Amino acid sequence: MARTSLLTTAAAGVALLLAPLAHSASVFLSPSSSTVDLAEGTISLELFADFTGVTTVGGGVDFSASGQVAIASFTPSAFFLSLASPGFPGCDITQGDFTNCGTAQADGDYEVHIGSFFGFTGLNKIGDLNLNLLGVGAGGIAIAINSIYGNFIDTGFESIDVALIGAEISVVPVPGAVWLFASGLGVLLGWRRRAARA
Repeated sequence: MARTSLLTTAAAGVALLLAPLAHSASVFLSPSSSTVDLAEGTISLELFADFTGVTTVGGGVDFSASGQVAIASFTPSAFFLSLASPGFPGCDITQGDFTNCGTAQADGDYEVHIGSFFGFTGLNKIGDLNLNLLGVGAGGIAIAINSIYGNFIDTGFESIDVALIGAEISVVPVPGAVWLFASGLGVLLGWRRRAARA
């Protein structure tokens, strides 16, 4: 009995060693977690697509904002712009927003359609998602598969499992030390003006 168990374990180990390493495709925002001062007003997150080990012709993703952030715009990368294939919608970046890949759909989410009929693979930066900071507190960006363009597909037109990783943003007030410094500096300037008049 112990010998059978040992042989089964050994066979499973050999099978794992001989099997090709599977890679999970992903679309993600970087950094996935950040803290930003409200005084900065905006934050930009990088959007990446990692299709290492698999070739995709593309798909679409929706972004939804929650909490103390709002989506302002999308700035496509050089890689994204190089994907322009005849017939693939992409983004109309002349509008400076998500026109033709954004809010026009009934679900109201911001979306980006990524793809090329020639296919692409590897880790690639798709662009920057620019957010406005609305107030102090937590905010987040969730990513979902686009309801219109659907799942990412490979060159054989089979669906690819894609991990979707959004981002969490903590918006904090300007540190109290800044206000204390500013008020102290104001007092010093007031004394200096008073001394100059005397």
